[in-house]
Amino acid sequence: MPSRLPTGDLVIQQWIDGGELPRARRALAARLRVNADDAQALFLRGATWLREGKTHRAEADFARAAALKPRSAEIRNAWAALLLVQGKARQALDITAPALARRGADAIEVVLLSNHVAALVALKRYGEALELARTLSQRDPDRLQTRSLV
Repeated sequence: MPSRLPTGDLVIQQWIDGGELPRARRALAARLRVNADDAQALFLRGATWLREGKTHRAEADFARAAALKPRSAEIRNAWAALLLVQGKARQALDITAPALARRGADAIEVVLLSNHVAALVALKRYGEALELARTLSQRDPDRLQTRSLV
């Protein structure tokens, strides 16, 4: 989780990371009662559900958060990674595709694009995957993750 989160979100993320999932979920439920369209709270609640293995609930929260904040690479990355683990490569590809149009990717967006490559590989679209992996390694040549894709 990036350090650009507001303090309240950092505390909740610490609770999630520390396994204090009921505590995190209570705090997030209170936030969502005040603002049901709080994309960050939905994202964090999705992370909580994911830690508990409740993937359908996590997927629903990630999808809603992404709808509310469609340019968030962080949210799209978490959602795409979950879909890839579930074997839903076509859906993951749809989620990661918007990042292809953007330039100057930050670290989170590079991971999102890496998930796009993984979805292409899962769909046996190797030529596209290799081309994108090469592009990623040029954008971020020092990142082991992008070098290993090529």
